[in-house]
Amino acid sequence: AETRTEAAETRAEKAESRTEAAETALQRVIEKDFAVVQTTASHAPKVSNKGELDSLTERQREILKLIAQGENTKSIAAALELSPKTVEYHRMKLMDSLKIHDVAGLVRFAVCVGLVEMTGGEGKAA
Repeated sequence: AETRTEAAETRAEKAESRTEAAETALQRVIEKDFAVVQTTASHAPKVSNKGELDSLTERQREILKLIAQGENTKSIAAALELSPKTVEYHRMKLMDSLKIHDVAGLVRFAVCVGLVEMTGGEGKAA
């Protein structure tokens, strides 16, 4: 019985150390991604005028801001009381009108035009 208890304690300790290692690795990835976004935002060409932002509808700006804040399609749809398909349509129209081809590009654009600000910590936009 004692050997079983010791074996169980050893397994629990190993699982705890694996969990800590995974959390540390995840934190490093988050910090690295945040550093990349900060570097990209600081080296991205500044939009001399906000004409591109002004050309967006109020709903598109609202969705762009939520995307830049790290929200997913389902949470944006729930917050705005829209269907997820409608949110996807708005995101597609945003990308078309801004000639941006990925969500990371939308986030960089939102940061560059001052729609959102980057924060430390979790790597999400404020």
